[in-house]
Amino acid sequence: MENEPKDLTKDPNPDLNPGPTPDPDSPLSPTIGADEAAATDQPLPVPERGSGAVESLNRPTASDNLGAQMDALVVQAEAQEQTTKKKKKFARIIVFVAIGVLLLGGGAFGAIWLMNYQEPENVVLDAMVKAIDRKAIKLSSSLTLRGKTLEEIGVKSIAIESSSEGSVILPVASETIMRITSMDGDQLEVKVGGTFLADGALYFRVDGLTETIEGMLAEELLPLFEYVSEILEEVEGKWWKFDIADFDVFEDFAEGYNCIIDALAAMNTDGTRKELGELYKKWPLFDVKKTDMKDGSYNGYNVTLNAVSGAGFLNGFKGTEPYKKLAKCAGSIDEDFEDYMDIEAGDIDVPDNMPIVTFFIHSWSHELRSIRISYADEDADLDMRGEIVLEFLDSVNVSAPENAKPVQELIENVMMKICAPDEEEEDCAERWNTILMMGLIPDLEI
Repeated sequence: MENEPKDLTKDPNPDLNPGPTPDPDSPLSPTIGADEAAATDQPLPVPERGSGAVESLNRPTASDNLGAQMDALVVQAEAQEQTTKKKKKFARIIVFVAIGVLLLGGGAFGAIWLMNYQEPENVVLDAMVKAIDRKAIKLSSSLTLRGKTLEEIGVKSIAIESSSEGSVILPVASETIMRITSMDGDQLEVKVGGTFLADGALYFRVDGLTETIEGMLAEELLPLFEYVSEILEEVEGKWWKFDIADFDVFEDFAEGYNCIIDALAAMNTDGTRKELGELYKKWPLFDVKKTDMKDGSYNGYNVTLNAVSGAGFLNGFKGTEPYKKLAKCAGSIDEDFEDYMDIEAGDIDVPDNMPIVTFFIHSWSHELRSIRISYADEDADLDMRGEIVLEFLDSVNVSAPENAKPVQELIENVMMKICAPDEEEEDCAERWNTILMMGLIPDLEI
């Protein structure tokens, strides 16, 4: 027994060194391990509720707290997102419903408005009121006449082309070319220019008149024409100015004439145009029928004069300031002027065989672009076709022609040539004295 090796892992004096006593309240107190419990057949000790060991096992750490907060935030965000989605979806539904109501209601209103806006009578009415309200206008027109009535006098056709620019009233400048084509195909041309200023002065010029008249005369009249051509040549190729103030013979008439010119100028104001536009709305002059004719974006509307509206418009015009000024002026010339202007519908005679007048008006802006006229008279066997193209302007640019001569000089030159070469001086002087007494050429001395 003495030679057996000693087990150094065993305490030689277990009674003298019992080891530390376990403190149940200390988290560092040693406990019986699972292996020992199994070796001694003892159950694994379970800490009592409320003991420090239990609290140490259940206390959350810092990472546990952060995770719980993150989970809570995620849950809250998801809840808010769901709520926001529901609100947006609801709002979107409300918007769609509102748009639908507006489209249905507005579409119905718009359709009614559009139908009324595009009614033929309203299209022409709108176009006329807009035309009246314009300050300036440019016109290009053409007219052609044909038929047996002309052929009987040796004329195949007459074509007239004209252009004018200026105010709707005054001033205005124009140029007109008339071409006459004979049955043989020969063509004669006369050109007439005119300028009418706001002060009442009238300027005119004629070209091609001599050649045209010569080409139309019968052969037996040509010797006489040689004498007349000298007079015509004085007229042609020059601008002449006619001013009523330059003629003493028109002294009594001049006051009324100048009064009318001033009244016409006063009509070309914004207030007057608006007044006339409102009057036209009340008394539209035309009956209207839409046609199938088109000119690009412009639709064709046939118009015929309405006698009742025509009388209403004229009588309504009598109540406007422009008319009152004109009536005062005209009354100084003709005392019966007011009687002429007392109009009734029966006073306006609208023949059955009237020219067909077609307005071409833009489908949306209702701007009047052109007017076409056609007429066929079977009794006279005369055919007429014409067109007027309108361009509305923002300003007026009309001035007196340069180098214009007073018409008194023209009269003097013409009258000097009237005296026959073999005429006695006394006879010619007597004729001149008659002219002088009329006051046409106050400065002429013989």
